[in-house]
Amino acid sequence: MDTEAAEGPKNVAPEDRTVETNGSSGAGDDSSGPGKASIPRKPSIIKDNTRKNTRKKTVSFSSFPEDKPISKVSDCIAIMQAGSELIKLRAPSRQFNRVFCLSEDHREIKWYPSSKKADRARVLVDNIKEVRLGKNTETFRMCDSSSVSFPEDCCFSVIFGDNYESLDLVASSPDEANIWVTGLSYLTGSNRSKVSLWNLARSVKHRRSPEAVERNQDMRDRYPLL
Repeated sequence: MDTEAAEGPKNVAPEDRTVETNGSSGAGDDSSGPGKASIPRKPSIIKDNTRKNTRKKTVSFSSFPEDKPISKVSDCIAIMQAGSELIKLRAPSRQFNRVFCLSEDHREIKWYPSSKKADRARVLVDNIKEVRLGKNTETFRMCDSSSVSFPEDCCFSVIFGDNYESLDLVASSPDEANIWVTGLSYLTGSNRSKVSLWNLARSVKHRRSPEAVERNQDMRDRYPLL
């Protein structure tokens, strides 16, 4: 007698076998049922609901891109309303960094911070007699005769009031000075054909650095207009 048959069946460890599905094994088939094994999808295509968009929403202070061309007077007005940091001159030794803004109704120019009362830290547009580009006032001439000097094309003056007082300002760039002179000249109706409107034909590009934008916003937060 065969000894192996008498001993009976031996315990044999089950073999590792791969279970095949009856259907196609495409990556998009995730159905399961009798006779079918679930095929996991690749991690790269599994949607992870635990992940959230961590990107913060931010609001840019300046509504004008850095290289936006200025082609209309309305562009100048909009930039003036957004505000510009200018140097306000009283004398060679008295210089003040101030943010100047045109009011929404286009009736006045305001600046801050200021030790003056709110009604004095402003110039009414109706009271403006003249807008001068360059160093054309006594204050600028005094600066030139001293050790203090500014680029000619960054300087401009606003002549206002019955006594023809001057608001002498220095912009950070020639383009910024021209934007203010153009806008004010248009609002006052003076010298429209001569003063600074030639800049519109040049499509002046207003360049405001991120540092200047941040500095202007910080001054607005600390010294809000009344």
